[in-house]
Amino acid sequence: MDRLPLTLSLAFGSAAIFLVFGVGTGMIAALKQGKFLDKFATSASLLGSSLQIYFIGYLALYFLVFKAGILDQPSYTPLTDNPISWFSGLLLPWIVLSIIFTANYTRMARSQLVEQLSEDYVRTARAKGLSRANVFLRFAWRGAMGPIVTVFGIDLGTLIGGAIITEQVFSLQGIGRLAVTSVNQSDLPMLLGVTVLAAAAIVFFNIIVDAAYAFIDPRIRLA
Repeated sequence: MDRLPLTLSLAFGSAAIFLVFGVGTGMIAALKQGKFLDKFATSASLLGSSLQIYFIGYLALYFLVFKAGILDQPSYTPLTDNPISWFSGLLLPWIVLSIIFTANYTRMARSQLVEQLSEDYVRTARAKGLSRANVFLRFAWRGAMGPIVTVFGIDLGTLIGGAIITEQVFSLQGIGRLAVTSVNQSDLPMLLGVTVLAAAAIVFFNIIVDAAYAFIDPRIRLA
């Protein structure tokens, strides 16, 4: 429980970044299909998904913290103690952790939206005279969010179970680093506790995702 607040801060902060930027970039790429922005976003997402946290994390530390001094040294301050220190201390880990996820969500959002834009009900809405933006936001976007929300629930639950590599790189004492320490010290009860927490988080967020389907997709309504 002492390690959980840091991991929650790391998970929700990075999730907010990669969900907004990943889905947003995917939407732009789908709207500009075949044009420069689409090709640039697709190439950048492929590059981002091939990077590893233990590589870009140390590079970011060297150039942004030690060399240029643009960002603060990663650390954790409780949100209730000092919100500014909490934000500045976790900003770099948030950015690094969100890079790979942003790339994956960009590709996923683009592919889902391109598929939805070719559906018959979307083309019918366009034929009835609705604007492209109206059709995109009211029909295509909502139809594409189902798979994205599903993956987001799994990713968020996994992050709460511990962002092991990120916490190791930035020396953050969270659930992920606790798991590594438990393995090194053969602390089986603690390792079991971390595993149960991670499994419970994944189950919990999958339940939330299932409940959210009815609000996202009008074709799925609970009686």
